[in-house]
Amino acid sequence: MPYLCVHFRGLFVLVLLLVKRQKVQTLPHFVDKFCCGAKLQLPLKKDQNHMFHTFSLVITTALVLSYIAYDYYDWIYWLRVANKHLFDTDALEPLPIKVTVLQYLVQWSLWVDFPLHVSQLIFACIITLAWIVYKAVQNLHVELNAACERTSLVVSAADCNTWRREHLRILVFVEEIKSCFGEILVILYLCDLGTLAGLVAQVLNNHAESGIYFSVPLVLGNALLFASYQTVFAVPLVMAYEEVNRRPML
Repeated sequence: MPYLCVHFRGLFVLVLLLVKRQKVQTLPHFVDKFCCGAKLQLPLKKDQNHMFHTFSLVITTALVLSYIAYDYYDWIYWLRVANKHLFDTDALEPLPIKVTVLQYLVQWSLWVDFPLHVSQLIFACIITLAWIVYKAVQNLHVELNAACERTSLVVSAADCNTWRREHLRILVFVEEIKSCFGEILVILYLCDLGTLAGLVAQVLNNHAESGIYFSVPLVLGNALLFASYQTVFAVPLVMAYEEVNRRPML
């Protein structure tokens, strides 16, 4: 079950990207337009732009390298316990097909690992966009709270119009993200949850029946990795949700 969920993860994401290709193609321009902001106010302040690029780079690198490490150690473990070498021609044993282990690795990387890496990049994109929403709403709340703390009770109509405009722009931005990545995020969550549940079930069940290919430390490490996708890496999503639902101190 866990490996089935992992393999379908990339396939489902590619299918959804194909279905939503027109909206996804316009998303980068929409994000640039949103981050540039209106003339009167920027959703992201200037000192946050560098933080945004750093955050995006760190998240993307962490997600991609984490899965590369997961895949690498799985392959190394399989080659070692199965006593396989790159130029052995029994990679598909017991099937009567002569394929070297190296050819099998290349085909597997192309048809299985590549879609999974694409799904990781999409996940990194979703996390980064959630961070943008979090910062944009936080900046708007800061301005509203600062206005409420002024000694003067008079708030100009221009200020009110600016806040309404920024609030509307954030809502439109969130809806654009949901229309592009809403279903993809659900698929990522369900596949990672199924993978995590399957890995934990392997450890809890009688793993001695799993044969030589079972390693408790390896399975536990994989379980922790997929658990981190739903906890540590999902923190920006939670922060954005909480900031959106937090009312300014009026």
